[in-house]
Amino acid sequence: MFAGGLVTGRGEPEDEVLEHLPHRHVVDHIGVQVGDPRMVLLAELIERLNEQFAGEDFRNDQIQSWASSLVEAMKVDDDLRAQAEANSIEQFLASPTLKDALLLAVAETDDAHSRMTQLFNEKGSIEKAMLELLGRLLYIEMRDTER
Repeated sequence: MFAGGLVTGRGEPEDEVLEHLPHRHVVDHIGVQVGDPRMVLLAELIERLNEQFAGEDFRNDQIQSWASSLVEAMKVDDDLRAQAEANSIEQFLASPTLKDALLLAVAETDDAHSRMTQLFNEKGSIEKAMLELLGRLLYIEMRDTER
């Protein structure tokens, strides 16, 4: 296993996954170089989604959050995990299971977020809990980015 990077199931480092990228680092929103290959791919994904969503009023953080939620939803798919572990990146990307999992993740994530929003609007206790805990988390996050 390759520490600190993406690994294919055959134990090869992220080079196979990232070979199409023109560079292997990005500069984040505060000017710090980020060498994590996942961040490189996420930045490319956000750029491509911005192109596809041209004319819409989505912020980068909204696109990143949406894309990240899809990745997390797809990571629980046992068939995808088995394919990622057993195949090359080319084989994995060609799998019809990948497209099916993406479509399912989009639908399920949308349903879950819609239901959570509905419950948030109906139950004051959710707002109260979120305000306290998210407020604390946001405070820490915002102070950490100042440094």
